[in-house]
Amino acid sequence: MDRVLIDNPDTDRVPDSGPTVASRSLMTVGGLLRRAAERLKDEWKAGEEQVIEEHFVEPDFVIPFSITEFKGDAYPTYSWSVNAIEVEVDTLTATSKILGAWGTFDVGVPVDMNIILGQMQGGFLQGIGYASMEEMSCNEQGMIRNNSLSDYIIPTALDVPNLVTKIMNNPYTHGPYGAKGAGELPLVGAAPAYVEAMENALGVNLNKAPFTPEDTMRVLQGGESNGQVYA
Repeated sequence: MDRVLIDNPDTDRVPDSGPTVASRSLMTVGGLLRRAAERLKDEWKAGEEQVIEEHFVEPDFVIPFSITEFKGDAYPTYSWSVNAIEVEVDTLTATSKILGAWGTFDVGVPVDMNIILGQMQGGFLQGIGYASMEEMSCNEQGMIRNNSLSDYIIPTALDVPNLVTKIMNNPYTHGPYGAKGAGELPLVGAAPAYVEAMENALGVNLNKAPFTPEDTMRVLQGGESNGQVYA
């Protein structure tokens, strides 16, 4: 590793190459690194300094995306997940307890299993926080009233004692070594899974996230939450 030199360019002097975000970085930069490494291996000259340069090329199977016409393929492929959450609701205090949360994720080939599992667990817990407690309120002028973590509550590891994540090894043909993006995946399924569990527990249709204990109390009292009447 000490023989690998990484040149960190000044981003003020390079062209705009789009956002550096988790899924895109793995698919785009990971693909470039794979191709560059393979070329370097084929063209290796012992004892000589070599520079290998690769440029991104849109895959043949992708329909170029037009931001003006909003047509084409914004992404070459998608990652997939299935989420389930089990809740217990105290109908006297309107508090809920998450008994378990399960997620299965298809991210192609996991490049680093430990990192992937950490990402899935952390993102899943973040999504549970968004779904159940991270209420953000505003005053009449639209200013956010939550000004500290004492009134903007986020979950900790103690909030979900049984959180299980599993990774599917499903190689993606056009990804670097079979990998696909995983960055945003664990967050998006948690909220609908939690709200669906609360629907089953309360026996009403819900359409709000986060769904807080105050919302639960309104449902139990036959009232309304954010203009939506529950019965």
